[in-house]
Amino acid sequence: MARKRIASTRSLHKHRARLAGQIVSGVLSSSASYVGTVVRLLAKGQLTALARYVRVQGESLHEPYNLNEDPGLLPDPERSLRAHRNNLWHAAYRGNFTDAVSFFAQADSLEDSAIRAQGLEPGDLRLLGGSITASIGHSAVGLAARARLSAFGQNPTDRYLLLSGGAANVEYLRFWSRYFPLVETSAAESRAIEHAFWPMMEGFHTVRTNDGSIDVRTIDSQTAIQWEAEGREPLLRLEEQDFERGYAPLAKFGLARSDWFVCLHIRQSPVDKPGYARNAAVESYIPAINSITEAGGFVMRIGADHTTPLPTQDRVIDLAHHKPYEPWLDVFSIAASRFMIATTSGPMHVAPTFGVPVLATNQTAIGTAGYLAQSLVLPKRMQLGDAAPLNQRQMLASLLGFSGSYIQDLTDEQGRSGYHWVDNSAQEIKAGVQEMLAGWQAQESDKQAAWRQGLIEAGNPGSSRIAQSFLDLNPDLL
Repeated sequence: MARKRIASTRSLHKHRARLAGQIVSGVLSSSASYVGTVVRLLAKGQLTALARYVRVQGESLHEPYNLNEDPGLLPDPERSLRAHRNNLWHAAYRGNFTDAVSFFAQADSLEDSAIRAQGLEPGDLRLLGGSITASIGHSAVGLAARARLSAFGQNPTDRYLLLSGGAANVEYLRFWSRYFPLVETSAAESRAIEHAFWPMMEGFHTVRTNDGSIDVRTIDSQTAIQWEAEGREPLLRLEEQDFERGYAPLAKFGLARSDWFVCLHIRQSPVDKPGYARNAAVESYIPAINSITEAGGFVMRIGADHTTPLPTQDRVIDLAHHKPYEPWLDVFSIAASRFMIATTSGPMHVAPTFGVPVLATNQTAIGTAGYLAQSLVLPKRMQLGDAAPLNQRQMLASLLGFSGSYIQDLTDEQGRSGYHWVDNSAQEIKAGVQEMLAGWQAQESDKQAAWRQGLIEAGNPGSSRIAQSFLDLNPDLL
């Protein structure tokens, strides 16, 4: 049986390698080829026929598979592209943003050359697949940036197609179908198309604009700020049927449509080693939760079932430990909430697409953090031993202020290493929640303006506003 699986996997690799090779060698017009048929259906916009065709062709595909198991089967251009993608991932992971952007540009150039070799232009058709849809946060940021660019007339791409297979949350993708035609495929079908049409696939880390490719964080922040300044409506919205569908299963928890609630997401990953930046402890959020319930609201907690359960109490709904898991309720809990409390993780970026403000707690990578409209942030500080935590200038003077990962090996401006993250305290989180409950202040304080200016000078196009309460509790931060 094992030998059969190995043989099947090898056959699958060879099949997909041949498909990719057909693009590189220009065999797009063959009426008998899978590639030729798919290209014609894409060009004609026959999405239903395309979905049916790839579904039939995909019946022989086996899941799971790993394209990297035998990179020698991949054509040289695609192998080079993957090398660039791996290099940029590691550069960004270590906080070296400048190197990462350089690698992004090289990868995009390679894709464009492969497309033009077929007599096409890169903007004729772009496919949105796993690099964006496999993460709900990547989906939110990547799709929002492209939708805003199109609305501003700054998008060089004529047409997109959005592949549903392998998406982190298909329910969320369906809201985007008003901007990007959605092709319903299985995970295997999507990966087959992505592998065959790799030069047409949009990556997450860069976005094509009329001014060239720009890193996604920068263009997302720039377009979000412009969108807000022009007073435009949120990109996505819940319709009446969505509210009915959302509140119905929550009635058993005592939540009525007349009630208000706050969505809570605390990232806790079991695969991360101690010291990882984006995780946080549930216990530090309990006083903040109590302040919401005491004000008459509910707390709707979303997340994975491996996370620490919340204490059982009235007006607190822990959907992370509610069976069966319903992806739709994750989307609804974010989209219908008064505001969201989040850590640096994917769901945080879903909220602004529905116009929901965010209290971004334990925020990392302050030097590249994106813009969230009418939201407040509580940055996660860093410390060396028992010394005082770094202030904003010290963080931004080295890679420490641009990292959202492990920092013990990164050095500060004086060459010292061994730093560790300092989580937001329960007092800081509760004060941030009370500031959100008090409502948005149109005018920022002098200290909030100073924080923003420090980020701009470090190259951040516009981070969200820092909570005044956090500045009051951390007078040494500036």
